Amino acid sequence: MEKLLSVPEVASFLNVHPNTIRDWRKKGKIPYITVNEQYRFDPVVIEKWKKERSYYPKNLDKIPTGLDFQIHDYMMDLKGDSGMGKSPKPLKLSYGSIYPEKSKSGEIKYRLSYYDSNGKRRMPYARNANTPEEAMLDLRSRVHQEFLKKVGVKEKKKIGFRDFADIYHEEYIKVNRRNFKSDSIRLEKARVFFEDTELREISLSMIQKFKLERKKAGNSAGTLNRYLALLKNMFNVAIENDYLEKNLVEKIKFESELENVRHRVLTDEEEKCLFTKANERLKPVLIVALNTGMRLGEILNLAWDEVDLLKREITLRKTKGRKSRVIPINSALLDLLTTLNAVNGTGDSVFPFRSIRTAFESACSRAKIKDFTFHDLRRTFGTRLLERGVDIVTIQKLYGHSSVLVTQRYLHPRDDLKLEAVELLNGPVEEGRNEEELFQICSEGEADSLEDPVSPLFKVH
Repeated sequence: MEKLLSVPEVASFLNVHPNTIRDWRKKGKIPYITVNEQYRFDPVVIEKWKKERSYYPKNLDKIPTGLDFQIHDYMMDLKGDSGMGKSPKPLKLSYGSIYPEKSKSGEIKYRLSYYDSNGKRRMPYARNANTPEEAMLDLRSRVHQEFLKKVGVKEKKKIGFRDFADIYHEEYIKVNRRNFKSDSIRLEKARVFFEDTELREISLSMIQKFKLERKKAGNSAGTLNRYLALLKNMFNVAIENDYLEKNLVEKIKFESELENVRHRVLTDEEEKCLFTKANERLKPVLIVALNTGMRLGEILNLAWDEVDLLKREITLRKTKGRKSRVIPINSALLDLLTTLNAVNGTGDSVFPFRSIRTAFESACSRAKIKDFTFHDLRRTFGTRLLERGVDIVTIQKLYGHSSVLVTQRYLHPRDDLKLEAVELLNGPVEEGRNEEELFQICSEGEADSLEDPVSPLFKVH
């Protein structure tokens, strides 16, 4: 059995746009099969279908003429050309010409001749023209487009939500998302709601109704925001492809997620227990997480060419925000990475395995650490920096957050430190000191309280 063709491949084979294939598939005009929830096409069946079927409507009377391209005159030319079948002759029209060409296999192709908006002659082959009528339609469409360019008219492209959702899923979600399963599920929910509604016909009230429907279905504030973010990004892509002029999702208010913010961080006692119960493969991953604040996916995808032991820097290229960020390597992490490099530095990946889920959950269970996720290690990283006097802007840069507001949701200092902070307000301010002297005292006190900047933030267990 020959290799099955994807939508872009069969579109290239038939010389049409992938949207046309999707439209034909949806309307049952082209044979296809489903493999792992993906549409595929048998090249043998498609070849047979191509010979038996025309791709353009034969009833030309139902096609709107738009500008006057002398459709009637062209039809008269076709009827008067009795020798088309045996000896192809060029068909001369007022807006261009069609030159039938017979290949060695006997198949007739139609070369078009017309002038573009810049006055340059173009001679492409007609797209999937099996008859002179189809070649005429292609020529007419091309000349029409060139005319619109010349007079400065931009024709609005139209597409239904379902069809564009297919494009967005295949060409954007799968390409730009490492873990796109959740987005795929949300997109399917949106596809069911909006159906075949043309993108420009989707109103603000329709988007509001979709949000309300998901809310009634029990979705949390965070999940509702993920739906809106998905639609917002999808409509931005539609704008880039000239299917939309404005993004109505920008007018929809996102839900507050403050109630869903987790406050779980790892205590010093829990950290000791976790390292005691963790296996040898898990421990290095935990050390990296606690000393860098990296996400689990970033850690497991970390490559040695992103690690510079001499500069003591990790440069992450593949991040959630799709922006690279640089993380300094402290002393504890330097010792670990140096050891790992000596063992498996010849490979591409720092950690040559793809999952630590079972190992992490087992270690937490044995250490009796409850309600704790791997992402809570990222919160622990930022919270400990804050407790040691690091300013929030620096923590934001280390996290790679776009806003300090996002960073604030990760930081949860201990209650005893909050008490110590407000206790500083007790007692009178010393008199007889000017501002410069007070600043000097505060600076010296702060310097005495901080650890050596090159020493590790956390001890290696």
